[in-house]
Amino acid sequence: MSGPYYDANVNSYRVVVFEGTRRKSVSSKTREEALQLKAEIERELQNTDIRVAAALDEFLAERQKRGLKERSLATLDYKLRYFLPLEQPLKAFTPEQAQELYEAETERISRFGRVMRAQTHHSVLRMTKLFFRWAVDRKYIRDNPFAKVKPIGKANSGKEQLRIDEARRLTQVLVAAAQKGEEGAIATFCQLLLGLRSSEVLLRKVRDLDDDGRVLWIPSGKTHNARRRLEVPEALRPFLLSLAVGRPAERLLFGGDREQPYFHIWLWRQVKKYCQRADLP
Repeated sequence: MSGPYYDANVNSYRVVVFEGTRRKSVSSKTREEALQLKAEIERELQNTDIRVAAALDEFLAERQKRGLKERSLATLDYKLRYFLPLEQPLKAFTPEQAQELYEAETERISRFGRVMRAQTHHSVLRMTKLFFRWAVDRKYIRDNPFAKVKPIGKANSGKEQLRIDEARRLTQVLVAAAQKGEEGAIATFCQLLLGLRSSEVLLRKVRDLDDDGRVLWIPSGKTHNARRRLEVPEALRPFLLSLAVGRPAERLLFGGDREQPYFHIWLWRQVKKYCQRADLP
């Protein structure tokens, strides 16, 4: 690329772009406009071969700067990296390929041995559309190839809940296990009695258990309304106190001396284990 050159014949400035053996001129009325145009063309040429992996690194770094929480960032990173072909140039994506990728995802067998649930592949599609909208804003691509891809199927509303008698049976199993010091039983008991999200259980620190075990603080969470103070039922209180006794205030309540909390899958496995012991769904 060269220029800008002033063309007195038409009173304008030209930028010359070379494409192999071909060349073409682009004109602007002023030198300032020509310089801006040249910078934009140079940026587009540099971005022609940017790969998905490199763009993802940049996208995630930007989301982190904007305050996305570490666990949400990890989820975004994991789902986009397994779903998208990382070595493919962004500009090589077509709407047809986008549709094929999504349809294949709806038929994929998950690690639990079942076809991907609608809620899961809907989530992947939302994340992918967000990434490609960002790529359009960055001028890496002109159009979002996933813009017209429609979610398939209907996501379930809510999650399966135990019946009252079933919850009582599970409580008996959890109390018996908690009396033996099984940490997973205490964590599951927290969810059953306090209605906590997995992250709200796993991120709790010793200092969050307050007033001699009668109060559990939730200082932050997934939504703006997550911050709250919960009254701990007497049935749960001694088990939480047993986890906190003699430990520093900033230690995790669950996980012993771990520096990082357990992953959500740990708590999912505990729930499954104790439901099986109670002969429940």
